[in-house]
Amino acid sequence: MIINLKDIQIIEGKIVKQCIPLEMDGFHCRLGAFPVLRKRNINFTFTNISMNKILAEADWKMTLGIPCDRCLTRVEKDFSFHTMRKWDFINNKEEEESLLEADYLDGHFLDTEKFVYHELLCNWPMKVLCREDCKGICKKCGMDWNKNSCQCEQEELDPRMSVIKSLFKQC
Repeated sequence: MIINLKDIQIIEGKIVKQCIPLEMDGFHCRLGAFPVLRKRNINFTFTNISMNKILAEADWKMTLGIPCDRCLTRVEKDFSFHTMRKWDFINNKEEEESLLEADYLDGHFLDTEKFVYHELLCNWPMKVLCREDCKGICKKCGMDWNKNSCQCEQEELDPRMSVIKSLFKQC
């Protein structure tokens, strides 16, 4: 959804609260496509802090289905956001980054879906696990070690030593 910020921008001290439905059904990035399992509306509060300067606050929650980094089981990862941004439309600056770099702002218009996408991308977890003691999967047969064990030979060799190992196999 696109929000026009022009009316808020020109009236000093104006406060506008809006509840915007989150239309995003999935999060797509270089890591893959992740379905949105649950979502809540975005609660925006826009405050004109001085002429052409807006403080934007946003609150929302969503749950994404993300595969475990070890066993690939789908994990329901909850995201909860409280975001604050200051936008100066005269000097064309944002407190944390340039408005020119923020693709969710186009002139006086805020694209809420791009805003949410940007926040998700910036807050993406480094590692997602189904549980802390996840055993992962077998590299040879693909067996989920959390459910069963397999009969594959598990050599834990340093990959840098693979050249030496191949020399011994040639003898």
